[in-house]
Amino acid sequence: MKSIPPIAFKGHEPAYRQIEQVLRTAITSGEWASGSRLPTVQAMASNYQTSVFTIQTALETLEKDGLIERVRRRGTFVTGGRTKLRQVGIFYGTDFLRGRAMGFYQEINHCLAKALEARDVKYRLWIDGRSDEDHVQPLDDLVEAVNRREIQGIIAPVVDFPESVWLQQLGLPLGLLSSASVPYQVNFDYVKGMALAMEEFRRQGCQTVGAILPVSAATHSSYETETSQSNRQILDGFTGCLADAGLKTRNSWVRVPDRMLTALEHEEFGYRQFQEIWKQAEKPDGLLVWPDTMVRGSITGMLEAGVSVPRDLKLILHCNEGVPVLCPLPASWLKVNLEQIAAALIGQVERQLVGDPVQPVLVVPTLETVPR
Repeated sequence: MKSIPPIAFKGHEPAYRQIEQVLRTAITSGEWASGSRLPTVQAMASNYQTSVFTIQTALETLEKDGLIERVRRRGTFVTGGRTKLRQVGIFYGTDFLRGRAMGFYQEINHCLAKALEARDVKYRLWIDGRSDEDHVQPLDDLVEAVNRREIQGIIAPVVDFPESVWLQQLGLPLGLLSSASVPYQVNFDYVKGMALAMEEFRRQGCQTVGAILPVSAATHSSYETETSQSNRQILDGFTGCLADAGLKTRNSWVRVPDRMLTALEHEEFGYRQFQEIWKQAEKPDGLLVWPDTMVRGSITGMLEAGVSVPRDLKLILHCNEGVPVLCPLPASWLKVNLEQIAAALIGQVERQLVGDPVQPVLVVPTLETVPR
């Protein structure tokens, strides 16, 4: 039986929580090795000058986390198990429940809920409906839940720089769908996705390629927003992989906005920019459109112009699996598996929770090609 670790009790925090923290440290540090029997509840209550109920309350959380096991008539033992994710918060920096342009985030939320339920992990949802100016401050309700230890980690599929700053300061394991340079980042592998697209254009006999992309140099205060960083990666991936594949483009064929667009503006932008490309005397052999919210408008423009695909134009379009895009044209697709994104976000939180090292996870799109 192991000796009982000392505690210097602090008056502002419940005794059971302080006891739980000390015992958890004794287990995770290896001071109490796997298979070790814990001191009896009565012995710990006497040592800490508290009630048996307080000790039992502290042990309940350790048992739920899989760190200890109570064996009838034998005692309580260290299992050697790892802390289990039991309850997580999901935070969205915008209201993703409204509008067709939010289909990506609605499907991500569905995939997260499905994956968490399969793991028997409870989750709580926070949607930040405050004004943009208020997003630099923590969301009070979420902070209170963290302080009450109602959640063990936070998954954030929709965040920009202001939220990412204060989320990191909460001190919980995080999984961010973001371009932020943090170890617990999850993002799309734009470079590999663009490389797949350029090779497919070359396979289809293209020599020139245009693109409609969501790039903007917009800034938020003195820093570039996470969204614009992500968009910049798309453009860099396009131009770099285009050159690697031996393909050419023109500035007038690469259509990007001059400011950050809202999700609802994407469809109109895709429509107008396809018109700008197609009215030019010389046109590209192929066209890439990313993301799917711009794809819809681009398709409408092609249908109105009577474009024959693939005779007049070879198409590669982005889509997210589970988010329908109606396209009567024979296009190839760069598909993102949102179940992989959800699993990666959960995995980032789980690894931090047990103290494993974490590094950014980039999910590679797959290419669904037009049959020859």
